[in-house]
Amino acid sequence: MLKLTFVHQKILLTMETKNKKKTIIKDFKAVKFMREVRDKISMDIKDMNFDQIKLYFENRKAKLAEK
Repeated sequence: MLKLTFVHQKILLTMETKNKKKTIIKDFKAVKFMREVRDKISMDIKDMNFDQIKLYFENRKAKLAEK
């Protein structure tokens, strides 16, 4: 379970994990983070064919689910 909370003009990110531990990341820049992740994925898959890209995302999904 992951619960995100954003507060008013100042961005404050609260993450609640499965063990109910809360982590606060002050000044979390969601758009900047999204662009960095998108650019990294684009660089990783730029020379892959469809089957390789499909495998890449399956592995990525499994890796992120383990965390």
